[in-house]
Amino acid sequence: MEKKLTLVGGTPTVKPERMKETYFIGHWSPSGKLKYVKIGVTGVGGSRRRLRTLQTGNPELLTLMGVYRGDVERKLHRMFDKTRLHKKTEFFRPTKALLALIKNLAQVSKMLEVLDG
Repeated sequence: MEKKLTLVGGTPTVKPERMKETYFIGHWSPSGKLKYVKIGVTGVGGSRRRLRTLQTGNPELLTLMGVYRGDVERKLHRMFDKTRLHKKTEFFRPTKALLALIKNLAQVSKMLEVLDG
């Protein structure tokens, strides 16, 4: 049975879906070696804020390695599942395949920004 929404004194408004971006944050050792990469998702423009939040309380350097406009987090988590640091974490070993993907997605994202003007 369908439920209908009845409004009194107004018209229904639909919230537009918030645009998302997938970010890649690198965790570096004091010697400068990339230890792992976090793959996460946030609202557009939120990646730098997320980096600052994660850096708080973390004595080792974190860097924003790349951002892709769009939510591909779950797909990437499945794709790189075998390289997770722990079973249910968003942290992955920095394989050659993952690093190449980060570079390519960041380039695609920049190209899309140029096209959008």
